[in-house]
Amino acid sequence: MGKGWIDYTWYVDYFNSNTLSLIEQRDWTSITQFLSGEVLWDLFVLRATEITGDAAIALRIISFFICLIWGLFLFRKMPIYWALTFLLNPISITMAMDVIRNGFAWSLIILSLMLTQKWLQPLKFLICVATPFIHTNSAALLLLVFNPAIRLFQADKKFKVILSSILPGVAVGLLVTVFGSSVLSSIGDRRAGEIADTRSGSYTEIIFWVILFIIQLSCSTSYIKNNSLTINILAWYFIMNLSIPWSYRLWSAAIPLMACAIWEMPKEKRDLVLLFWLGYFFLLYIYWTPMFNWLDLGTPD
Repeated sequence: MGKGWIDYTWYVDYFNSNTLSLIEQRDWTSITQFLSGEVLWDLFVLRATEITGDAAIALRIISFFICLIWGLFLFRKMPIYWALTFLLNPISITMAMDVIRNGFAWSLIILSLMLTQKWLQPLKFLICVATPFIHTNSAALLLLVFNPAIRLFQADKKFKVILSSILPGVAVGLLVTVFGSSVLSSIGDRRAGEIADTRSGSYTEIIFWVILFIIQLSCSTSYIKNNSLTINILAWYFIMNLSIPWSYRLWSAAIPLMACAIWEMPKEKRDLVLLFWLGYFFLLYIYWTPMFNWLDLGTPD
């Protein structure tokens, strides 16, 4: 990380040298095979490469789409200069430019959240159904978007609202870590053994998000209700960070949602969080940008 676009380079080589889809290569027929193979990503990039003549062009068009959706989502909700501090942090840039499949799938879910008109609901449904076939972790995100604990929101007691904004995220985190291998094995996913990674994520990256999480829970009941999704994503991230090195991809793919949740805070709390964010923003550049290797600060976990 920080030294070239590893995933992007692999995708370019793969899609420039393969003209058959995974369905054709492996003779897949079942829904679980399509899901574990994330076939819509494969079919989409193959088609885009055929049209553009080069996978590098096709993938950069997808990168532009990710940035466009993020920008459209944020620029209408907050001043552009604050939006840019969230969009231009190095890990979010990496998500749009390198970890493209994850970024693309989650940007489609963010797009679906923007489709609030009644006549667009069928399109919203189709987008949501499609995203797990682009990146399977989208299925977990959709569980949080359509929060199964939403019924607790009917209560006025803050404790119950907090529970409904944490427990689904914790459950998803456990589902993809403690029970991850079993879940993936049940659908024949190729990554079943990879989940059993004993390395943790970075404990310096997590600091800002712990601060944000605590401050969010100190806000009013109405704020917590309205921002349950981001609180649940953070709970999911904290659980994953205990055992999965690439857990940072959760908040980086959801950075537009996180930014809006911060902006919706009461002004005094928002100003405090934004101050922490600016410090974190510069720390990320020190932590990830290759030129700072001159300082011999090492590399992220």
